[in-house]
Amino acid sequence: MIDLKLTLDETEMDFSIPENWEEVTVEQYAKLYSGTGETTTIERTVRFVNILTNINIDYLYQMSSDQFIEVTEVLGFMNEEVKEKQVDSIDIAGDTFFVKDDYDKMNVGEVASIEMLMKESTNGTMLDKFPELLCIFLRKKKENGKLESFRIRHMDRAEQFKSISISDVHKLLLFFSNGAKKFTSTMKPSLVSKKKKPKKKAGSKN
Repeated sequence: MIDLKLTLDETEMDFSIPENWEEVTVEQYAKLYSGTGETTTIERTVRFVNILTNINIDYLYQMSSDQFIEVTEVLGFMNEEVKEKQVDSIDIAGDTFFVKDDYDKMNVGEVASIEMLMKESTNGTMLDKFPELLCIFLRKKKENGKLESFRIRHMDRAEQFKSISISDVHKLLLFFSNGAKKFTSTMKPSLVSKKKKPKKKAGSKN
C-alpha cells in the first residue's frame, strides 16, 4: 500500500492506495466489475478510485487534475492481468480454509447454490456474487483431515471471505465467470431415473 496525503476541501487527509492486485480484496474486485451503468470514462474512473481507496466520491470530484492523476497513476496496475497464486489453503482471522477443487464431484446442494447465485447475479459473470461463491469452494478440514461437507449455513461466511486477496482466488473466479452455465449443466445430477421398458413375453407379437 502507498500512503498518500491530499488536501481536499481545505483539510489534509491521509489515504492508503493499493499498488498491485495482491492488495485488492475480493469485495473490492467484485464491486469494480459489477458495473453501475456509468456513461462516461471519468465516471467509471471515479468509481474505481472510490472503491480502491475509499476516498469519498465528492472529494474525488473536488480534486485538481494533478491530484487525480497522482492517484490514478498508482492504480496503473489495473491495466495488467491479475497475477494468480497457486494456493491450497487460505488463513482468515485464525481459521484455515482449503480449496475444494474436485469440481466433478458436486452434490445437489452445491449445484443448487451455484444456480441460485447465477440467477441472482446482475451481469451473468458471477463477479458480483463471488464472495458467496467462495462459501461453496472454501472449506475447513475435519479432525480426520477430510474437507467438511457443504451446508447451506456456510453461505454466512461470505462477509468473512470479502477480505481475501483477489490474487489468491482469481483462478476460481475465471473458471466460473467464463463458463458457469455450462458447468452447472454438466455437473447437475440426474434426479429422475429413467423408466425401464417392460420386457416382452416370449412368443408375443409386435
